[in-house]
Amino acid sequence: MGFPAARLVLVDAGFTYDPGAWFVTADSNHSQDTYFGDFISGYISAGVRLGRFAPYTFYSSTHARSVGNSGLRSLGDQHTVAAGVRWDFAKSLDLKLQVEQVTIDTLGDPAAFTNLQPGVRIGDKANVLSLALDFVF
Repeated sequence: MGFPAARLVLVDAGFTYDPGAWFVTADSNHSQDTYFGDFISGYISAGVRLGRFAPYTFYSSTHARSVGNSGLRSLGDQHTVAAGVRWDFAKSLDLKLQVEQVTIDTLGDPAAFTNLQPGVRIGDKANVLSLALDFVF
C-alpha cells in the first residue's frame, strides 16, 4: 500500500539579532500540504546573558487552518508563554530550566495535548516545568 500523492508548500521566515549581551530571535512558517492540511506557527524569544546564566522568555502560537486528506485530525491551535534560564556550567554542557503556560485555543485536537478530559474548555491552560541537559560532543 502506497501513500497518496501530496503537495507541500512551505514558507518560512526568521531572524536573530545577537549583539552580544542580549538576543532576540523569531521565526514563523506557513505550510500548505494536501496530506496534512494548512498550518501556521511562529515564535519570538528574547534573553540576556549574565555571565554563565541566560534568562529568557518566549511566546509561540500554532494554528491549523485546514485538515488535509490524511484522515488525521487537525494539528490544533494553541499558544504558549514561557520563561526560563540557561546555565552554561561546563564546556559544551548547559542546563535549562523552563516554565511555560500552554493555552488551548481549540478543542478539536490541540497540538500539544492528547486525551483531553471531559469538561475541558477553550482557554484552559496547562503549566509545564521542564529541565533539560544540552551537550555538544
